[in-house]
Amino acid sequence: MERMRNWIQRRLDYSTSIAAGLKADIAEERKKLRELAGAEKEAKKRKRDGTDDFRSPPAASAAAGKRIKLSGAAAAAAAAHMAAHADEGEGGEEDEEEEEPSWELPDELLAYEGDPTDRRAVANFRARQTAAKQRLQRARARWHSEARQRSKERDARRRHLEPPDQRVARERREAEEALLK
Repeated sequence: MERMRNWIQRRLDYSTSIAAGLKADIAEERKKLRELAGAEKEAKKRKRDGTDDFRSPPAASAAAGKRIKLSGAAAAAAAAHMAAHADEGEGGEEDEEEEEPSWELPDELLAYEGDPTDRRAVANFRARQTAAKQRLQRARARWHSEARQRSKERDARRRHLEPPDQRVARERREAEEALLK
């Protein structure tokens, strides 16, 4: 009976800690949504007042002589925006997707064509085949990782070019979708 009580108490403590963590996450997401809503209102106000230039918030505030402190997603977006501005003069945007290379084994490693009774030769062939497969797997993983990185950079460049009001609306929509998941 005592073991059952201890087990129930541990489960209750665990569920309480999980619930507290989830509440903290929800509060943080709501805070981000409020920040995005505030940024959206500011963008609408700037647009209405006619002071809507397409500079990043830190650049616009620096031009006005103000200092602002950004937190979380807003700081990351501003940093990406500034980095994209710095890279603008370095070359054109690459919109074309690279074709994925072939990940097939060479013909000589597909099937063993020697004497099947020669155990040493068969073992050597299997070792070479396994090593080649592992090399191909590492190369494929590296290529996919680099392709994801290129895609992220390309998306960041595209997002940098969108107007601030659309960017804020998109970020708000993404935050709401993340909150609902």
